[in-house]
Amino acid sequence: VDFEDNGDSKKQAEAFQKRPLHYENQFDLASGKYNLKAVFSSGGASFGKVEMPLEVGPYKPDQFAISSLALSREIHKAADLGASLDASLLEDKIPLIASGIQIVPSGVNEFKKTDVAVFYMEIYEPLLSNPDPKNPPGLAIEMRVLDRKTGGEALDTGLMRIDVSNQANPVIPLGERIPTDKLSPGSYTLELSALDTANNQFKRTADFELR
Repeated sequence: VDFEDNGDSKKQAEAFQKRPLHYENQFDLASGKYNLKAVFSSGGASFGKVEMPLEVGPYKPDQFAISSLALSREIHKAADLGASLDASLLEDKIPLIASGIQIVPSGVNEFKKTDVAVFYMEIYEPLLSNPDPKNPPGLAIEMRVLDRKTGGEALDTGLMRIDVSNQANPVIPLGERIPTDKLSPGSYTLELSALDTANNQFKRTADFELR
């Protein structure tokens, strides 16, 4: 990153250092268990490294399931992105878009109470591939937030019906707000359950911190 060589360059550099630098990339992986490593450097001999386990589950088109949960504190209207969204698609990057909103995944699952905390996921409902007109499938989700220290329930939205009446694609993108304004600072687990009228159920979890 270059800053203008004038009296404001120091202020520009200091302002830049106060903001987190967001880097995002996508790549294809076969199902399996991996160890993801990322190395970064600001120049010279110094560098940093972070790593984490990564598991890619097999995709079974005939099985009801939900994807992993991508937490975020940055959203945009997809219609306002224009050329930048087109450029991402040309680079074979698939943005996370649900109901016309792009959800940018966060590098750290940590929120402030003033943040707009949301999550993105995909529901895989094979019944939508060939629905029975006399008995169309119904779908609902339930969001619970659990206190990681006590295991107690901090929040439960109850069942929320998902409208799939005009949905022909068995892959349903979904984005929802996490009601952090109703929570006290602490360590939590977001638990998301999905179920349909054929008694299929699936559950995913993601940990997050609220400051």
